[in-house]
This record gives sequence, structure tokens and C-alpha cells, in this order.
Amino acid sequence: MRARLLPAFAALALAGCQQTFEIEQSECNECPAIEGLARPPCREFRWSGTPLPEPDGGYVYAWRNLTLGSRPLPDGGYHAGLDQDCSLREKGTPTACTPLEVPPQDGGYLVPVPPWVALPHGIDNALGTRVIGPLERAAQGIDIDGLVSQALESGQAGQLVVVRGWNGLPDDDQVLVSFEGTDGTLLPDGGPNPVPPKWDGQDVWVPHGTPDSYPQYEGYVVGGTLVVDTRSAVQEGLSIALTDANGNRREFNFFARLISRVGTITPDSLELISYGRWDVADALDQVPLISDFLGTVSSGAGQIVQSELPHLLIGAADLPIDFSPNPNPDGPCTAISVALDAQAYRVIQVAPNP
Repeated sequence: MRARLLPAFAALALAGCQQTFEIEQSECNECPAIEGLARPPCREFRWSGTPLPEPDGGYVYAWRNLTLGSRPLPDGGYHAGLDQDCSLREKGTPTACTPLEVPPQDGGYLVPVPPWVALPHGIDNALGTRVIGPLERAAQGIDIDGLVSQALESGQAGQLVVVRGWNGLPDDDQVLVSFEGTDGTLLPDGGPNPVPPKWDGQDVWVPHGTPDSYPQYEGYVVGGTLVVDTRSAVQEGLSIALTDANGNRREFNFFARLISRVGTITPDSLELISYGRWDVADALDQVPLISDFLGTVSSGAGQIVQSELPHLLIGAADLPIDFSPNPNPDGPCTAISVALDAQAYRVIQVAPNP
């Protein structure tokens, strides 16, 4: 919460009164006014009520489950993701760049590149809808969301979201947020497996590094929605360790440019959508690791992923990797739009293992 409040206004807020006025805005309003476009809400000062005491170390949340938006909702829409190119994409095709040409294959592909389809409200999530969805339908029995969520739920992997300086109310015009990697919950003395979380707010999670080793991003809370602009990171490494069907622990490292994190926050829980773009070149480098891992679940699935994932990734590229207010629509699409929708809950963070 900003410390630069006018004393008179601060007194009004503490007395339970409310005033509203718009202040500095960022990526929330950089698009022209397009009705129905899914964008994060703008920062406002709209604070009323008595601030809650902040816990030592801030509010710490751990991811409990994750969806990549590969499946449509009952109404036919997708909830994971936001607009990234200031366009509703009425015809579904990218507007900020030119799609890459998918190399032909004799006899065609088992899983053809799907046609471009516009998602509701301009949502951009090509990874979920154009890659993971078609692959899961072809390799029946494979559930990417389920595999990742199982590791999160059991405390074997995860990410911590730490919110500092928050007043605990639905509106706060400045907070600081960091995103910390973790291998999961605290290992019992001498035990090989993490303590299964109870998700009661008392689970103890161990980050990879000390709190000061992670960058802090400025954000705000408006109407109960947390908004964090992370474009300054340029590129982020996302790591997750998963146990394959043979009991071997595999670590995956992905490099993406995440524009923002947006989601509903309360002192006890957080639903956070992280959205951005994944470099096609890095995505293609991950194919052997992904196919090998899924091959332990189903040999047929591993073979399908190995043969079909590369051209699906190329055919999913829908954005330039660089952020620009004036992209060149004739330039090649070098990145894939992604959205990670995580349900997270309050936990306790301790010092990392030495």
C-alpha cells in the first residue's frame, strides 16, 4: 500500500468512508477501446475500511492446481487467458504477426494443425487450444492439467506467490509481489517424500532461494482483483519437477515472457492467471523431454507427442516474442500465447534448505 496518502484522505478511509479516483494506469488501457476485450482492470484508489495486520513475510500462497485452458467450458468459452494483441481476432487468425508455415509431411499428420478459431473476448491461449487440446484428444488417457495438478496437490512441486504490503482489503493501489520456485512441502526428518499438504493454511513450503533472491514486481488490488505487471522481467524461467510413471523425478525448465498476472485474491486464497508468450524455439527444444516423460505414462502417447508436437507448436505461433505497441503484422510469429490458471492457497514459507 502506498505511504504517500494525504492525511485528510487517510482519515476518511480509516473512518470507513470511501472516495474513488483513477490514478496511473499501465497495460490495462494500452489498447484502443474495444468492447468485450479481456484486459486486466486498471489501477484505482478505492480503499475503505480498516487494514488487516500483515503476516510476517507477507501473504504467501502455493499453487494447488493448474489448468492450461485446453478444454472449453460448458458454454463453449475458455476462461484461461487474456488478450495480448489488442484484437478480438474475429477470424481467429493472428493480427500482430504472420503465422509460420508448417512443413508438409508425406501422407499428412495424424494430428493436423487445427484451423484458427476466435476465442471469446479476444483471449489468446494458443498453447492450450491449438497444442495441448488436440494432443490430448489424439493420445487418449493423457491429462496434462491432471498430471501437473497431482504434483501440486501432493506437495511434490509448485510455485509460491508472495504478496507484501497489502492491506488485506479488496482495494489497495500498491503491493509488491514475488514468484518463488519450490520443490514442495517440508521433508520430514529422514523421509524421502514431502509431507502431504492439508491446505489448511498451516502447510510449510520450502522455496528454492531466499526471499531477497527473487525480484519483486509492483502490483495493485482493485475490486478484489490482483494485477501484477511482470513485463520488466523480459524472460522468466519456469521450472517444475514431476514424477513419471516409473517413479523417477523429472525437472522441466521453460522460458517464457509473462506479461502479467491477474486474479481474484482474498487473505486465504488466490486464483491467478499468468499469461504471456512462449518462444517457439524453446518450445521445440522441449519436445524430447516432454515425449519421454509422457511415454512412461503411455508408450503410444509418447510416440504421438514425439511425432505430432513439433508441427503443432509451429502452427500455434500467434504472437511476436517482443512486446511492441506497434507490431509489424508482416513479421513472423515467433511465440505462442500461453495462459496458466492456478488455484493457490495460503501456506507458511520457511528458509530454503542449505
